[in-house]
Amino acid sequence: MSYKIYHTEGFILSGRPYGEANKVFRILTPDLGLVNCLAQGIRLEKSKLRFGTSVRRFVKISLVRGREYWRLIHVELDYNFNNLVADCAPDGLEMFLAKTATLLSRLIYSESRDPDLYEILKGAVTAWVKNSNDGKELQQSLEILTVVRLLTVLGYRSDDKGIGLFAEAGDWQRNTLADFKTHLPRAVRSINDVLQNSHL
Repeated sequence: MSYKIYHTEGFILSGRPYGEANKVFRILTPDLGLVNCLAQGIRLEKSKLRFGTSVRRFVKISLVRGREYWRLIHVELDYNFNNLVADCAPDGLEMFLAKTATLLSRLIYSESRDPDLYEILKGAVTAWVKNSNDGKELQQSLEILTVVRLLTVLGYRSDDKGIGLFAEAGDWQRNTLADFKTHLPRAVRSINDVLQNSHL
């Protein structure tokens, strides 16, 4: 029996041990949405998969659909993108990725097919790199706007029309981030209300 192999990119949200030598990873992808992937034997020293499965990293992967989990058959780091992340690490990008990965893990209980989640994340990271020299105020705007847009895609829309306009916009331009600064207090309250009312 032949199996269809899916080739895509992704962002590793988390990983946990499974059985004696395996691991299950939650990977956000542009094509398949959020997928749960089983990496068989990855905790063995001879496994080639373990070199590319760092949590909170962008990767290129090959998958086969299984009954319970997708099966991870190939993974490699997206070195070009991860080098950009490493260059901005002192400015807080690693912390931003950690917070965003944790939030997405809280928000999504099962496999999600919405590719917009990945595009928002990758767009936000790209914008962070481009604006890494513009100070922490723009970084704060970017971090909060990322959460607002992720919540919007997942169906948690703000009642504030001003915030809603930024949530629906697709760009991460410096002017957009600067304009969003005036909405930060209301946006933070809106996010906290959603998380509290949804028990997330």
